[in-house]
Formats: sequence, C-alpha cells, structure tokens
Amino acid sequence: MYDSSYWKNGPVLNNAISGIDQALWDIKGRQAGMPVYQLAGGKCREAAACYAHADGAISQRGGTAKRFMAQGFRHVRVPGRSSWHGRIWQRAQ
Repeated sequence: MYDSSYWKNGPVLNNAISGIDQALWDIKGRQAGMPVYQLAGGKCREAAACYAHADGAISQRGGTAKRFMAQGFRHVRVPGRSSWHGRIWQRAQ
C-alpha cells in the first residue's frame, strides 16, 4: 500500500493512508482498553512547553511580551529585530 518514498503516491493518497493508519490504531486501543499513547510506549513528558506571540506594532511588542511573561509564559516570540528582541528571549528562557 505504501512505497516509503516521500510524496511518491501524492498528498491525497498519503493523507488517506494516514487516516486509515490512525483509525486502525484507534481500533486497537479501544480493543485493548487503553489510550493509543500507552500502546506506543506511554508518556514521554509531563507537559509541553508553549509560547506566546508578541506581535503588533513594534513600539507595543515589549509591553505585550512583559504581559505574557507576567501571565506565566516562559517563552515569548517577538518577531522582527526590535530593541526588545534579545532581552525578551534571554529573560523568558
């Protein structure tokens, strides 16, 4: 069914194969009475890191980033090369 070449069968067929694969894993998990991630070996982390995006006018990005950090975000993406860019990433990490 699958020749293991990247996009060799085309994106539509590859997406169809992906849907069938997901459905088969779901069926197997339901029969086993456990979630699919446990069939694949269990949890690999307790949580995933996420970031906020401080966009908008360049003059407002620093304040937006500070607000996100005050809300608890450890990582804030600041697009462009404003004066805040390097300092925000260093403080957020």
